Amino acid sequence: MPAGGSVQAGFLISADGRSALYRADPLTNNVVELFRVSLDERSAPQRLSADLVAGGDVLSFAVSPDLGHVLYLADQRIDGTDELFSVPLDGARSSRSIPCPRSRT
Repeated sequence: MPAGGSVQAGFLISADGRSALYRADPLTNNVVELFRVSLDERSAPQRLSADLVAGGDVLSFAVSPDLGHVLYLADQRIDGTDELFSVPLDGARSSRSIPCPRSRT
């Protein structure tokens, strides 16, 4: 983790108890992204969020009711314009945008 990097408050344990989801800035200081880590410590943390625009951050996240996807709110494509994204919990595919933009003021 870079100097000044940190794990953000709030995390979720998967329904099967095998992994945890959390927000942190371990790659670039002050760039908060979404990660999944195996609780058996057999693998390194996996970034689930896509590349963020300069100034972008993952603001919050939740697991879908079917437990197959993570939904996250981020200003991923345009700084200051929050959008909802979905990514498979296993990280097998890239994230996709769900149309519902909301600008921060």
